[in-house]
Amino acid sequence: MIIVDMIARTVTAAEIPIGILTALVGALFFAILFKTAKGDWQ
Repeated sequence: MIIVDMIARTVTAAEIPIGILTALVGALFFAILFKTAKGDWQ
């Protein structure tokens, strides 16, 4: 959360809500995790 907050404050002049950036990072991580899953859990 601290890293995402630092990114949000340094990337743009306007303050981006941390919830939006956290959701984007989480969605990206979940998409990568979903893509790399083998599929033998079914």
